[in-house]
Amino acid sequence: MTTMTMSYWPADVSEPVLETTVGGILRAAAAAQPDSPAMVAGVPDPTARRRWTYAQLLAEAEQAARALTARFAPGERVAVWAPGLPEWVILEYAAGLAGLVLVTVNPAFRPAELAYVLNQSGAVGIFLVPEFRSPMAQFLDEVRPDVPALREVVYFTDWADFLASAPDQAVLPEVTPDDPRPCTGYSWTNSPRPRPVRSRSSSCAQASPGTSRGDRRDPVLSSGR
Repeated sequence: MTTMTMSYWPADVSEPVLETTVGGILRAAAAAQPDSPAMVAGVPDPTARRRWTYAQLLAEAEQAARALTARFAPGERVAVWAPGLPEWVILEYAAGLAGLVLVTVNPAFRPAELAYVLNQSGAVGIFLVPEFRSPMAQFLDEVRPDVPALREVVYFTDWADFLASAPDQAVLPEVTPDDPRPCTGYSWTNSPRPRPVRSRSSSCAQASPGTSRGDRRDPVLSSGR
């Protein structure tokens, strides 16, 4: 019988690691192909599919980032609890541009799981939908007394008002590839007590929607289902 003493998989060097940030990925795409399609809302009705070019996606992400700076300081953790809405993608870019850690929360979580993730991550804000297969707003109301650090709650149904709150003169922080703060900084293991996995900004950028490889950039398809 063979006994394994070491597990090893050599590094894949066929594609370079991009020493950039989530915001840097989007800015480069917008500079290279501003009018190319970047994101299409994945809804069944073709006439209801909202579309963004790279220039439009960058403009909205930067506006959302400025709105974030009015509420949060660089390095703070902000949770997102929703299905894959287009605004979810925009918030991911905005968090990276604002130097925040985005804490992803499974939209299927029940109150106890939600409270655990918010407390364990130290999230000071949360973006969510009022309902998705469960009464999420009600669940948040139930647990909020037990999450003392949480101070900001923004519903995606109020996204336009959130964007409008952005200060015109807000200055976005400088974010570097080695900065551990930006982008989806926490993901969670699938266990009764999920554990956070924190990533470098450049690591997050490799998997960012719209990441360019060579001369090809594919539109992001975002589903709200």
